[in-house]
Amino acid sequence: MPSGGHPPFTSALPQAALANPDGPLAFIGHVDLAWTSTFSDEGNLAHSRFLGVLQALSAGRRAGNALHTLLRFFGDALNELKMLYNQEELELATSRKLSADPARAAQWMLCQDLANYVLLGDPAVRIPGLSAQK
Repeated sequence: MPSGGHPPFTSALPQAALANPDGPLAFIGHVDLAWTSTFSDEGNLAHSRFLGVLQALSAGRRAGNALHTLLRFFGDALNELKMLYNQEELELATSRKLSADPARAAQWMLCQDLANYVLLGDPAVRIPGLSAQK
């Protein structure tokens, strides 16, 4: 992290891509530490998170809207985490015995990871040549 008085930095890849006159007008990337939880969980859910972004872009939707498809998964993951914490509260209230729950830790990691995707550049840009499909 930059020390006091120094501005935060943007990595070289999005800087170079967005500065290139023939390059993209938007860049979706991850901020902070990246864990594998976003794309390595069981089943097809992990792939569908990123596939949803690509499908939205290829359907002619704007980059900001495409990123929102990924952030909806964050909302779902956060709701699941709240449910796990509510179960923990119930355990404490009824038995005063708290069990270690690896699922809760994994869900927390997933929430932290999904919350840190950002769009740099123009959120209103679309892939050239595609019209928005409904």
